[in-house]
Amino acid sequence: MGKGVFQEPAPDQFALNEAGQGLLDQQRLGLDLDGIGGRMAYAWGSLLSVVRTGKPAYHEIFGLPFWEDVIHHPPELRADFANTRS
Repeated sequence: MGKGVFQEPAPDQFALNEAGQGLLDQQRLGLDLDGIGGRMAYAWGSLLSVVRTGKPAYHEIFGLPFWEDVIHHPPELRADFANTRS
């Protein structure tokens, strides 16, 4: 059984239910593609290299190891990363 994201308060009128309202908070879900969530999604592109070598491959996508990459980006990206950890 699935959980819907819409409710029908009146016939042919639809609105987001509580679960749907939660989807509006993009930062909480890591869906902001300009933030750390987008970088992490893009980093999955290095998974095959990680599996083959057993070594981190983040640098293959972004040119720097993860922590150096985070440090060399604007404070907003670092803050976004910090906010996802809380």
